[in-house]
Amino acid sequence: MQTPEQFTEKLKSAMGANLKTVAIYGSAAVGDRTRKYSDINLLIIVDKADVSVLKTMSPLVGAWVKGGNKPPIIVVENQIRRSQDVFPIELSDIHDRHRILHGDSAALSTIEFRPEHLRRQLEFELRSKLLLLRQGYLDAAARGASSEELMARSLSSLASLFRGILRLLGERAPSSTPQVLRLLQERVPIDADAWEIVWRIRQGEVLPRGHVADQIFDRLLTGLQNAVNFVDAYSAS
Repeated sequence: MQTPEQFTEKLKSAMGANLKTVAIYGSAAVGDRTRKYSDINLLIIVDKADVSVLKTMSPLVGAWVKGGNKPPIIVVENQIRRSQDVFPIELSDIHDRHRILHGDSAALSTIEFRPEHLRRQLEFELRSKLLLLRQGYLDAAARGASSEELMARSLSSLASLFRGILRLLGERAPSSTPQVLRLLQERVPIDADAWEIVWRIRQGEVLPRGHVADQIFDRLLTGLQNAVNFVDAYSAS
């Protein structure tokens, strides 16, 4: 299986000067990754991304994906700043949690966001995740499956949104998910205890004795609805 560093070396050989930056972002960049539930997220910044460039990259990315990885995100360098109003959650998370494999971090270090843009995207994403969790529960129940897997797989994306809420409040978001949960619970009743149980399940632990998966799931739904309501009512002023 290729390492991110090996993949990056192949990109450098194939793309030359068009390849500006390659970065790992998210949990794998800060040592918070779990092998079963976390992906290796790569960001590739290029000077141009027309069809000829994509064709050059295609066999390399194909081999990377066949190794069990997600396809990388490919962005054109001069478009990053222009995307900050529509992708404030993703870009601010990349800004705070990345490790450079090639090039420099100049394009990432200048990322900024306006609170109204962040608030709007947070509300959309949180409401969407709440709907998806309800759908996921119904699907798991119909298959006779436990909700534990659903909860474990949902934590990574929701932790990103929770970090976004902290940024909206002017807080510096910790890299550690448990720290994010504890800090946010001081402002929003998200039930950090329930989420920490899910975090431990992601680490390979079993559901603690005396706890029922459906009861934990219910606490998560309640906390997530509280987060939706908080962001919906939030005013930067």
